[in-house]
Amino acid sequence: MLSPISSMLVPTFFLFIATLVSCTPTSAIKPVVTTVYQFPSGAYLENLAVGHESILVTRADTPSLYQIKLPARPHASAYASLIHHFPNATGLMGIAEYAPNTFAVIVGNFSMTKLVPGTWSVWSVQIFDKNQHSTIEKIVDLVEGQFLNGMAILNKTGAILIADSLAGCVYHLNVKTGAYEVVLEHESMKATGAIGLNGIRTVTTATESFLYYDNSKTTTVNRVAIDPVSGRAKGKYITLAHGFYADDLAYDYETGDVWVAGNADNTIFRINYDGDEIVVANASSTPSVMTPSSLAFGKGRHSRTLFSTTYAGVAPNGTVTGGNLLAIDVGLEKR
Repeated sequence: MLSPISSMLVPTFFLFIATLVSCTPTSAIKPVVTTVYQFPSGAYLENLAVGHESILVTRADTPSLYQIKLPARPHASAYASLIHHFPNATGLMGIAEYAPNTFAVIVGNFSMTKLVPGTWSVWSVQIFDKNQHSTIEKIVDLVEGQFLNGMAILNKTGAILIADSLAGCVYHLNVKTGAYEVVLEHESMKATGAIGLNGIRTVTTATESFLYYDNSKTTTVNRVAIDPVSGRAKGKYITLAHGFYADDLAYDYETGDVWVAGNADNTIFRINYDGDEIVVANASSTPSVMTPSSLAFGKGRHSRTLFSTTYAGVAPNGTVTGGNLLAIDVGLEKR
């Protein structure tokens, strides 16, 4: 018998074909969606980080970190290699590059039936592309963590932010010292006994820093102005859009749009400056867009390629799929 927490995990974390309230598109664009790499059936891809000529992806079904090398020339194929299989854990969650070729990774214990509080940790993975070696070190055991999920870089001093989906709060972690503390906690991040706060992204403009985040349970996308050093709130918490299940998200510096992985809706959509929710791609027209889990633009603020990971699922034609890495040419002009 499932506990109240684990019973909520089933529909929101593994049974992705559930029907939830979805957004009504105000307009549509037709991006080019390409499958970069397809994992075998049963592989659940959770999160991704864009590295040098490669994408690092975490798996939720096993504590394994993979590097997907992007094709170096037209018509060539991408290939995936295992970077590390983490001990004493069942899966991986968020990942972020906090220094050149150096990534922080969330490691923990979770399944369809239970969570194990006090088992979460954050590790550092340094990739050496030339000799295909890596250095793996634990940064800290974040013992208070209930369900660590999204991750974002706060600044270049080695500070990262980590979302706790069950506690409904955000931790500030110093990757150099291992010191951590809760710096953000708000009702818009909460969800009783379920996954609430999920994806987080820091955004820095010429004058301000913001944290963009979503709440999967309350189906909202939100924003708050933050201090770029401490990560603490400097302004009001604002809801930008609501009415759909959101997993992870990405910010578009070219347009100011927020791109959202609508996991259970099998949809990738964007939220523009006016708060309009616009469907970009979905599984009914593009079968590879099945349960998207995370989004990230290519290197540089001006990249027009949006990468997406997906979980496994059942496609509209009944085919059981494994997770994959998608590349989406969003093709939008700068405003």
